[in-house]
Amino acid sequence: MGRMQMWQMAAAVICGVWGAVVWDEVCVGYRKSPARGIGPSPRESLAMVGVRSAEDGAELVYFVAGVGQTGAYTRNVFAYNTKTRDFNPIETNSGVGTPERKNFVSFVDGRGIYVWGGEGPSGLSSEMFVFDTEENVWKKVEQGGVRPSARQGAHCAVAGRKVYVFGGRDYAGKQRDVWEWSMDAKGWREVSWSAGAEVPEERSGGGAYATGDCLYVFGGLTKSGKSTQEVYQLELGSGVWSLCKTVDGGGAEVVVRSRVEAGLGQYGTCVYVFGGFDYGAEACTVGDFVVLDFGGADSTKEVVAEVVEVAEERLWRRRCGVIVMEDAVVAGKRVGFIFGGDKDGEKLGDMIEVEFNTVSGSGSGSGSGSGRRREGVGGSGEGGSGSGREGVGGREGVGGSGREWEEGGREWEWEWEWEWEWEWEWEWEWEYEREWREEDEEQAGASV
Repeated sequence: MGRMQMWQMAAAVICGVWGAVVWDEVCVGYRKSPARGIGPSPRESLAMVGVRSAEDGAELVYFVAGVGQTGAYTRNVFAYNTKTRDFNPIETNSGVGTPERKNFVSFVDGRGIYVWGGEGPSGLSSEMFVFDTEENVWKKVEQGGVRPSARQGAHCAVAGRKVYVFGGRDYAGKQRDVWEWSMDAKGWREVSWSAGAEVPEERSGGGAYATGDCLYVFGGLTKSGKSTQEVYQLELGSGVWSLCKTVDGGGAEVVVRSRVEAGLGQYGTCVYVFGGFDYGAEACTVGDFVVLDFGGADSTKEVVAEVVEVAEERLWRRRCGVIVMEDAVVAGKRVGFIFGGDKDGEKLGDMIEVEFNTVSGSGSGSGSGSGRRREGVGGSGEGGSGSGREGVGGREGVGGSGREWEEGGREWEWEWEWEWEWEWEWEWEWEYEREWREEDEEQAGASV
């Protein structure tokens, strides 16, 4: 990769969590997900957050909040165990109740999943809530200092014990103020910066990345009504803004398409940007996956970008959740997940599994729907292509036949069992699709 190494996209895989079709046009190879249990209903503007279980250290992905097919806010919480491949609806205990939110900021501190701001049934919010994953209870967080105005679509990034919030849209319109939340002091302070020629325009619905010294913001919908993919750097010490370049590994300039409301996930120095919507001349959903590597950008003001076009149009979406896993490395490939989103007004309930060739990188991961998280963790399950505990075909019995395949055994039996498993999951999909409709109807009635 020239001056630095980064992860490159190898394949995008649609997981058959609910019997979804695999689209080979965007795959180098694929495996059907052996996920079990009741998963989230179709939704957009959710948070996907990674937390380790306090009981056994298992890596769990939590699905929080969002908006369902009917437009009703979802009040349920789900957890996906990346080792056992089980989905579980979480029964929340007494507390303030699940906040009804979309386009909010979210991050993790220890076992707590924090939600700030966003938009709910009563309008814009500046409240903060935390979901305790040990007690399964929501609590309201008392915020010290002067807090940011109520807003939705703020850019968010985490560096150490600090959370940075930039811009968003409040009742006065698009903003470009910068705020810092201290996880230790549980309070806010506004970050001052100096005006200059390279100050970003007010915006909302974009992404951010932070180091100990700098905050980076990119993408979003500006005050002038244009979607952008410009990357700006704010030196937190001096308060000076600079416009960064996006380049390839050799230093040549890379053009990244403008977008708003993309799915965002982080691992190490990389931010993974999936889909979104471009309000340019075409005004359409974006069909690519962009990897932005901020390693070294503090000094060079250059962000290494890799753009991977997604040929299959049915995968294109915006307002989806994205999470890149810390421990999910199978056969040398790092694995991340994309869930839900909106495609031409339809709320999606499929989960896409994305594989990367892991050639370098370290640090915790994160995921996001409308905001961004730290400590995004998880795994892709044991087993590989037709072998191990969970092979390509799905459950343990199918994996066993996969071992016979690998050892030169009865090929026809493995294929027959795989087809039977697929048919069984198709029937399972139909049953839970009905439950999704009933859930959305119930929520719509409750929110009137």
